[in-house]
Amino acid sequence: MGYYENWDEFLQVSTNLMLEDPIKTRMQLKYRNKEPKAVFTVTNSEKCYKFKTDRDLALKYIEKINGIFFNVMANMTETEESKTEESKTAKKKNKQKRRG
Repeated sequence: MGYYENWDEFLQVSTNLMLEDPIKTRMQLKYRNKEPKAVFTVTNSEKCYKFKTDRDLALKYIEKINGIFFNVMANMTETEESKTEESKTAKKKNKQKRRG
């Protein structure tokens, strides 16, 4: 569990981890004010990826990765809602068929 030195590589593996298992994947950000340093951690309890930076671009990094994660979660929620609606409609049709 070392640190990624390249942001693009870290973003790629983090996004893949999020897409594999969005329910278990979580992101953590630690920021030290004394020595301006940000550490991003993305994990699903089995795999853990970290990225450390002391550059001012950290805020842009936060914005980018949050946008990706929120987008995945929002799309996942919409997909789950449509699946539950489809199953409800299928159950109603089955009940109507049984009634005659």
